[in-house]
Amino acid sequence: VRSRGAARSNTSTIRQPQIARVLAASGGPIVPDAARVLPGEQLDGSPTQVEIDGTAAATTSASASEIAVPLPAGLSAGPHTALVRLGVDLGPPTGGRLAYASNLATFVLQPVVTRTASKHNVTVSEVKGTGAALRSATLKVKIDPPAAPRHTVLVELLSGPAVAYTFAAPPRTTASPELVVPIKDVKAGAYVLRVRVDGAESPVEVDAAQIPVAPKATVP
Repeated sequence: VRSRGAARSNTSTIRQPQIARVLAASGGPIVPDAARVLPGEQLDGSPTQVEIDGTAAATTSASASEIAVPLPAGLSAGPHTALVRLGVDLGPPTGGRLAYASNLATFVLQPVVTRTASKHNVTVSEVKGTGAALRSATLKVKIDPPAAPRHTVLVELLSGPAVAYTFAAPPRTTASPELVVPIKDVKAGAYVLRVRVDGAESPVEVDAAQIPVAPKATVP
């Protein structure tokens, strides 16, 4: 024995990270391309890792009370989960190792009706019916993210704050950003359009009285 030294002891306080909720950084609905924040407690570790639906996701900032997480690409509309894992520094040669997991928080990614320039991508074509007769037509609407074949998709036509008509989108064999939906027995007029993908609804624009005003689908 040529030298003596004290053994290093690596200890760590037991942590219990908690996610209070999942929010859009803007304060509005959680939609594609939105940044999200996870407020909570004890969210800082060495390292801190966020998992979305069980897959590690990049973070832009992390503190004990809040983590900022951009939405990963390729998420479908509908419900998802978020979880935070904290690491502890065990020193060399092990280094940091994930040791603690938070509660599982859920959030809903809402689809949006897309725009080209300033115009929503909504068209009504192949209209049948004139005068006071009810109309049948083909409604096309583009959404993001695309609706996968497994999704149940409903299109609602709103008159004022109330739903006037609801139509189910036909089954799809591939994910597509454009829905092609036959509609029938509809009164001619202008409606606000809302899409529901597995219950996750697309946001609508409202006026000062909170009456929906866009996006619009006009049935001539």
